[in-house]
Amino acid sequence: MIIPQDGRLRLDRERLKQHRKRLGLSQEALAEYCFDRRLCVSIASIKRAESGKAVLYRTARHLAEIYKVEVEALSVEAEEASAVSAADVEEMESARVLIQLHAVAADPSALASKEP
Repeated sequence: MIIPQDGRLRLDRERLKQHRKRLGLSQEALAEYCFDRRLCVSIASIKRAESGKAVLYRTARHLAEIYKVEVEALSVEAEEASAVSAADVEEMESARVLIQLHAVAADPSALASKEP
């Protein structure tokens, strides 16, 4: 996971809400739960994270600890990373097709010999 220089990252708002609701906690109750465990997660931080705004890495780490998951599992970057890899696959497929087209353009007999 790449942490920006300002130490903030965006978390997946839906996953955050799902985890909080799985524990049966409101945002306020989650903030109190964190406070009781000496974790620095304020109600403002919870609201910020669940609205899709960037939060401090420390906040993300503490929420991950409460939810018993890795920070990466809460990160928007995890979702974006899989989208990037899908884009990479598509790009590689396009490159493969272009290479085949160039090969046929260079040697049209190669295409003729493959036809039934």
